[in-house]
Amino acid sequence: MESLAKHSRRLTTMNRERPDEARARAVVERVMDVSLEHADKTGGVDYLSQDGTVALEVTRFTDADTRRGRAAARSSRGSSAASSRLRSCWVIMVPETQPKMKSLVQGVLPHLLLLEGVGETYFSSHQATTYVQRGGPLSGVYEALLQAGVKRAGALGDDPTPEKSHIHRVVLSLGSSGTVRGNDEALQGLEAELNARQDNLKKLSATATEERHLFVWLDDDTPYEVARPLRRLAPDRTPGEEMVPSRPPQLDPVVTHLWVVSEESGRGWLWHREIWTYLAEDDKQNRG
Repeated sequence: MESLAKHSRRLTTMNRERPDEARARAVVERVMDVSLEHADKTGGVDYLSQDGTVALEVTRFTDADTRRGRAAARSSRGSSAASSRLRSCWVIMVPETQPKMKSLVQGVLPHLLLLEGVGETYFSSHQATTYVQRGGPLSGVYEALLQAGVKRAGALGDDPTPEKSHIHRVVLSLGSSGTVRGNDEALQGLEAELNARQDNLKKLSATATEERHLFVWLDDDTPYEVARPLRRLAPDRTPGEEMVPSRPPQLDPVVTHLWVVSEESGRGWLWHREIWTYLAEDDKQNRG
């Protein structure tokens, strides 16, 4: 017979339902009209339907380099990056994965002062690269900003008579070093990540259920090229542009249903029955 102490230890190690899992379960239950129960007590798939026909595994696509970059950027923003010599505030954009983020803002400040000194109010890495190759008089300043990883920088306006209490600052904005593309390119990046996740696939395979759902949250630390199409502030689409990928996902056949949802916007894609469906978390969806 199991001792009371051993039983107590086993109970304390049982997995609890996380908030992001509960939110994913609510989305699936609403869209698919199914009732799910938390099944991952000591390992295994996250949810099973009451009739045993549906399994749901919840995961997220978080890039470690992006997460570290954002953490360092928060530290950098907390440091002093102000100067009474600046005539205006500046916004600089760097990739999310740029190294040495903690000291980046302070490092570029002197170079922005030099740009202001000659009347320059905008910097673009594309234009700067060509400029440096031609050996222009500002090549030293531009090369320093390029080496710091700055993609764009812009002054917010010249204020010759600022309030005495206001000191202009350099503000850091994170972007992406990759090319901005569409739904199919985002899907391609997602496939490469999910096909490498044998743990999720094994959990689904072990259930032997008729439907095996893989739910993927995209968050602030998801690579920009993957998360962009579903972000709240994604650019408006051109007339006729599809809201979903144009091809099926190339995943292990153990996955019968793929959910890809932005944690920030609630927008997403669902692949099942050989079609993509566009999702909005607040929309009422019906099972097809």
